[in-house]
Amino acid sequence: CMVVVMGVGAKPVFADDIVILPPLGKAADASAVSSALAKAKVGKLASESVNAACVEDPGCLAKTGSNLNAARVVAITTQGGGKLDIIVVDVGAKILLGTRSLTFAPKKLAKELPPALGKLVEDVTLEKAKPLFAEGIDHYNLGEITQALDRYKLAYQVKALPAFQFNIAQCHRKLGQNKEAIAMYQAYLVDVPNAPNKDVVDSLIAESK
Repeated sequence: CMVVVMGVGAKPVFADDIVILPPLGKAADASAVSSALAKAKVGKLASESVNAACVEDPGCLAKTGSNLNAARVVAITTQGGGKLDIIVVDVGAKILLGTRSLTFAPKKLAKELPPALGKLVEDVTLEKAKPLFAEGIDHYNLGEITQALDRYKLAYQVKALPAFQFNIAQCHRKLGQNKEAIAMYQAYLVDVPNAPNKDVVDSLIAESK
């Protein structure tokens, strides 16, 4: 049974459901970061702040993000000298997507921070989704379909890519869950109407029916 692995590259986009918490650190540095993000209208800037202990706890950040109806939450701590420590958490999956440090010259902060932050969020999201997807493939190849389905679903929750829908559908079909399989195959074709394996998917839908 075929499993499709498609490219996961995507243009960085700062989604409306990503919430940025008020930066921590020295007041002047934090204010400059907040100002740069507000002017560029990057994501949703939260009014609710967290302490340093919460920033170090993905579970606390996920809970905060849930309260703010966020899909992902970004926490920024200024370290002085233009250095920012950034943490990104997936709220629904309650997992740490990644951490990064970025450094900006003060005069370039307003111009360079917004696009850099958007790219960072996209990068750590993909970097977390890829190994989850790879784990799913390993389980699938070993015939561990239930475990594969769990990994594929988590990968899709982190990053909603069409390839994940196809593989989720394959697992449902293998498990005899035909209704769920059909729904995921159809969702895959909606997202990739000109998919190179469209004929195969159509036949799998017919078979599942």
